[in-house]
Amino acid sequence: MVKPSRMAERVTRWALAPGLALVLTACGGGGSSEPPAPPPVPPTPVPETLSITAPTVGDIAEPTAFGNSAATVSKLSYSWDFGDGTAVSTEAAPKHQFAKPGDYEVKLRVSNEAGQFKEVKTTISVNNQAAVRGLECTGAQETGWCWQAPRPTGHVYKSVTFANATTGWRVGAYGEIFKTVDAGKSWTRQPSGVNVDLYEVVFADDKTGWVRGANSTLLSTTDGGSSWKPAVAPWQGDTDVQRLSVLPKGGLLYSDYNINHLSTDAGKSWTSGNAYGLVSTGGEAFLSINSDTVSRYSNLKAAPVAVLQLKDVDGSSLNGYNSSINVVGEKTVLVHARDWGRYDYTTYRYVYRSGLWRSDDAGQTWTRQAATGLESSTDSLQVRALDASATKLIAQSGLRLFRSEDGGASWAAATPGTLYSLRNLTVVGSKVYAMMAGVPMVSEDLGRNWKSLSLPASLKNIGLYNSTELRLVGAALMLIDAQLGSYISLDEGVTWEVLRPGDSSSSGSPHSVAFRDAKNGAMVNVRGELYLSADGGKTWKLKRNDLAANFNPYAYGRLQFTSAKTGYLLSLDRRLYKTTDAGETWSSSLGSTLWSIMAFTDDSKGWTRSDDGKFWITRDGSNSFAPMASPSFAPNDVRVEGESALIAVGASGGIAQSSDGGKTWSQRYTGIGESLYKIYTLDAKTYWAIGAAGTVLRSDDAGVSWTKQLVPVPSQAGLLDIQFLDAKNGWIVGEQGTILVTRDGGKTWTPQASGTRKSLFSVQILDIRTGWIVGAEGTLLATGSGGN
Repeated sequence: MVKPSRMAERVTRWALAPGLALVLTACGGGGSSEPPAPPPVPPTPVPETLSITAPTVGDIAEPTAFGNSAATVSKLSYSWDFGDGTAVSTEAAPKHQFAKPGDYEVKLRVSNEAGQFKEVKTTISVNNQAAVRGLECTGAQETGWCWQAPRPTGHVYKSVTFANATTGWRVGAYGEIFKTVDAGKSWTRQPSGVNVDLYEVVFADDKTGWVRGANSTLLSTTDGGSSWKPAVAPWQGDTDVQRLSVLPKGGLLYSDYNINHLSTDAGKSWTSGNAYGLVSTGGEAFLSINSDTVSRYSNLKAAPVAVLQLKDVDGSSLNGYNSSINVVGEKTVLVHARDWGRYDYTTYRYVYRSGLWRSDDAGQTWTRQAATGLESSTDSLQVRALDASATKLIAQSGLRLFRSEDGGASWAAATPGTLYSLRNLTVVGSKVYAMMAGVPMVSEDLGRNWKSLSLPASLKNIGLYNSTELRLVGAALMLIDAQLGSYISLDEGVTWEVLRPGDSSSSGSPHSVAFRDAKNGAMVNVRGELYLSADGGKTWKLKRNDLAANFNPYAYGRLQFTSAKTGYLLSLDRRLYKTTDAGETWSSSLGSTLWSIMAFTDDSKGWTRSDDGKFWITRDGSNSFAPMASPSFAPNDVRVEGESALIAVGASGGIAQSSDGGKTWSQRYTGIGESLYKIYTLDAKTYWAIGAAGTVLRSDDAGVSWTKQLVPVPSQAGLLDIQFLDAKNGWIVGEQGTILVTRDGGKTWTPQASGTRKSLFSVQILDIRTGWIVGAEGTLLATGSGGN
């Protein structure tokens, strides 16, 4: 019997009794051989070239997106290992949020149905920049070290100007240029391209301006500061006093004591000439007074031409005391002269003669003014114009004011009574301002009536000092005081914006800051207020306001967390406080004892110095203190270790160790004479001592022997604090804004840009990316990128 083919075979089964089956087979005709089986489906090929798409830098605050070059190929499988110990992802393009900052190796395996695979890997640097978003930083994209306080930076501005009622600029230390377009409410940094101190900023309009700085620096812009370009300055050396004047038609004048530099093409080229006694008329011409002769220079290179003789109607000379040249208009100039006077023995007083001349063609021709009402004893007359034609004038001579409404022909007294102080005569539009007896005053009718100027809100209950200055800076009115701060008004003194808070500002600058983890920290400011932060120092919440205040900008207390719950505070009144609940409450159990230094090794062990110069140690978390005998030098820092071990550093390179709680000391040889400020160890084997003049010492035998390390310290700045995160990564901070970092356990040290030259007192690093630095004058720097 021929076996039927499988294609033609039909099989029917019926259910029968258990164990039996009936099979009926029907066979059809056709062929005697079986057809071949279909070929197997080949597996999806894994691409020969495979790559991961991902940013090189991520942040723990947000998921990082990953992709790969084979993501669009079907029937492939994906397995992602993000290198942080979390579960793998099987998505083609996953998003992954890293929990901790660091450098991670990310691996991807792509495989097909047959188990064939290809692997590829990449690295990603994960930062912690949530707390520095929007801050001014030393690196691009908010990397490096960033200013958490003060904001936007801690550098005092040197100069400010406004081109109109909304747009202004300010410049200062470290090459800083800031611009405002909302009348000073907010400021945006503009890259200057330099890091020298900038002294002065002037603008001709809201587009064209110049900035002058140290080392003969001159910058110019024609786009409102979006870009600043270096220009060639014809002067050598410089100071922070006012030098630049903007002249009509693109002119720029630099005036020194002995020389003038004039540019008529916006600073592209310069003409130089003698400056002694020269007064610019606003163009290329200059005037000077020598004896009783006024001379005119058509330009800085021209020879002087006598244009006016300062003589009385009878021909007698008015060469005398403090003659003055006042440029009061585009081409209008007033010259005032007074003789030395003669003593009248009949009236027992000096009698003077004086004269006032006016020119409306930049000093070429002159007309003598009657100047009725202007006292003949008037000298050093300083004149301001209130209109373009110089018809309305206000003038000051000593403690007296005069006004004229006919261009100087006649004058009337404008002083409100007897004054013991009169300064800063300033004109804005139709208003006249002056500091009178320490009070800013304003007149809207040429000095007929005066009223007190409205003060900034923060000054209304304080009052001003005699040192307070009132100035006109471009289109803005400005109040300046070293202690009370600086304020600007763009509406002629009606409202004010804070440009620089005063030393006793309600904001309060921080003097002590410490963090117990990457998000939670505490801060005490100069007003004696204690704040807590839960977002890495970006915002702060007040916890108590009854600690001691101290508005000395160099005041420095000490705040330290030794664990997640325990912390210590040496406040500005030199009292010691402790918290055991992460900063929620603070207590002091030490009565009236006053301390000048405090440092703890852990929750229990620490040392202090009392105000009487004695040293103390605690091993029970400050419940009790035992006296510590001083080694042969005065300690600047002590590390309390073990049951009875101590190591101290101090004056003249001194390092000493004690094994009996400070009863006896063993001096260690260092071979240096510089004072040491800080002793540090991470593992009780490798020790570091740092101090004056860039001194760094290292010991690899638990402090017995020491070797001096070579480190790149600018100008031999003193080094004030050191911390290692692990065996490889460490930081040092100190004077002149010094920050040093090591990535090889201290074999080599590299500077990091701090963005300041202020002294940096302490450094605290929480992980490879997150850290803070506390410095002088309320400086608080933060990083989410490890300072890189």
